[in-house]
Amino acid sequence: MPDVVTLRLEHTFSDAMDRLRAMGWDPPVPGSSRDRFDVVSRHVVARRDGEPVGMVRITPGGRSVLATWAGRPLPLASAPQLVELTRGVVARDLRRLGIYRLLMLETMLRIARLGGTVALAAIEPDFPGRPFLASIGFAHIGSPLVLRDAPRSGVFAQPIVVAVSDHLRAEWRRAWQRQVDSLRANLWTVDSDLETTVEVAAPARPSPALATA
Repeated sequence: MPDVVTLRLEHTFSDAMDRLRAMGWDPPVPGSSRDRFDVVSRHVVARRDGEPVGMVRITPGGRSVLATWAGRPLPLASAPQLVELTRGVVARDLRRLGIYRLLMLETMLRIARLGGTVALAAIEPDFPGRPFLASIGFAHIGSPLVLRDAPRSGVFAQPIVVAVSDHLRAEWRRAWQRQVDSLRANLWTVDSDLETTVEVAAPARPSPALATA
């Protein structure tokens, strides 16, 4: 019987999600991983048997997560259509199956439906998903930052950015389907409401201008 991974866009950050994140970081952190941005964000969550096994946080334009952690402005103007992707995590026993890739592709397709035009994130130098993120359009912007990502501190990370386009949306969709097929080949079934969910998009405005540090 295939395992089922369910993907949904969720508005509430639960205790179970908090535990997954705290224990899924390298190294794990004691206590809670909650911060002020959890309550103003949405979360793309992967669940197995109802329990969260992976997630990515989407924070809309406003007060910048990364600028707050860095303690200084970032080389990218804030705007309602700029979203920040942070605190992605996958349960340790389900890594190397492609769930992180599926989560990120689902997240990028959700961003487009939510009216986001630019996505900003930051990755550590030894993050194994760097080539994958580059393959879906993310590029370096500015210089590396030292982040106080409480309860962690002194996290060294490079900001990366991608502008949403029709071409990339089509590429993400094809890559999403390839990832679903790959999981199916490994006896996993993907349950996503991406096709049926109607998101409320923000009013169309020009994309925030990109700048260098």
